[in-house]
Amino acid sequence: MGVMVKKVKFSPQTQFELTAPERVLAGDQEIVLWLYQPLLGPTASSLYGLFQTWTVTELKTGFCYQLLEQLNSGWRNFTEALQHLEALGLLRTFVRETDFEAQLLFSLQRPQQPSSFFKDDLLRSLLLETVGEQHYQRLAAHFFAPSDQQSFTGKEISKNLLDVYQVGAEDLAHARLVKINRPAKSDSVANVPAIKLDVPLLKQLLSKSFVNQAQVWQHQSALKTASLVYGLDEIKIVHLLENAANVQTDQVDFKLFFQLLHANQASQPIKNKGKTASKLDKAAMPVSKTDTFVQQLLAACQAYAPGEFLQTLKAEAGSFVTSSERNLIEQFGGLDYLSPEVINVLIYYMIVDRDMPSLNRAFFEKVAADWKRKKVTDAWSALSQIHQVKEKAITNQKSSDQRRPIFHSKRIIQKEKLPDWAQEGYQLTKKSAASEQEIKKIEKELKKFKK
Repeated sequence: MGVMVKKVKFSPQTQFELTAPERVLAGDQEIVLWLYQPLLGPTASSLYGLFQTWTVTELKTGFCYQLLEQLNSGWRNFTEALQHLEALGLLRTFVRETDFEAQLLFSLQRPQQPSSFFKDDLLRSLLLETVGEQHYQRLAAHFFAPSDQQSFTGKEISKNLLDVYQVGAEDLAHARLVKINRPAKSDSVANVPAIKLDVPLLKQLLSKSFVNQAQVWQHQSALKTASLVYGLDEIKIVHLLENAANVQTDQVDFKLFFQLLHANQASQPIKNKGKTASKLDKAAMPVSKTDTFVQQLLAACQAYAPGEFLQTLKAEAGSFVTSSERNLIEQFGGLDYLSPEVINVLIYYMIVDRDMPSLNRAFFEKVAADWKRKKVTDAWSALSQIHQVKEKAITNQKSSDQRRPIFHSKRIIQKEKLPDWAQEGYQLTKKSAASEQEIKKIEKELKKFKK
């Protein structure tokens, strides 16, 4: 669920300015009449026509009450009409806060061409539900030739541009130098590298938003993170982008984007997607896909995004996701080395099976690099890798036990022999006669030295 944008208060006395980046043509008015009016309703359709008229006159500024008078409408119907025009991409509204009251800028947009309209899943589904299938087919027939008119077969002899016109290298170079000052269109992001999002749907949603699309696609890693790591769909991503954008510059503050993403994720209740991994038996890792434990663990790893999975495990353990853990899975998820379900198996292996209090970066990267090298692409392969590691550890332990001697050699303690004087019961011995004679001899020799 996205974070709500702060509401701007304005009234009939609010001043506005009107602009149109491109002139709305007569053919555009027909498209609005046939394809957009069923979705807009009478008030919004009339407001679009009124805006279109003002853009070709000198009336570029005014007050909201003037529009109410022209439409003969109440304030509530007027604000709802603005919202319908904005939602269908026909109007962009900006606000500038002043010391007294907000000022509005209305930017009138051209409608999509019929070919683009009927390729837009959101627009065509809304039209179909509004007018019914029978009238929907009539509207399509109004803009497109029946298939039987396109069944003519033959060799095409149409001339191409260079067959008729001569365009030299100097002309092309001159055309490149002439710059047209116009706002960037969604075509500038046509070459978007494939990411695991519904890119066409995301482009459609962004084309109806005020955010700068070119700037958004320069931060594709943020979109990957929101989708792969936290499981956000395209609509929620656009909501976050809009809430993190500056309405005056259309630029998205991606630091604020991640702050809102983390706050939104932390506020979400723990989702019940079946039996969670932390409640599974972690005493053994069976290798059979028919085993109940394996089926439950695979289902849990495939149902959760890594951010949700980690938050669920930590919450059930009475803990919380640390900023270092969040940074780790965001950085690694953006690299797209491993699929989300494989990352979930690694998270389970560390937090539950090895009973680590938190994700250790060194251990995480070591295992992830090994699985990347071994081309582990799904949760089952990751579980098999864990089982092989455990089997190898058990085998090595058994081999070590077999090589170890079955007896334990006793430590021989060498007793130190005590001197006689230290032994119990020691008695002094009598001096021998020879020793007395030696003493007298020594005394006699000493007397000679004294003389």
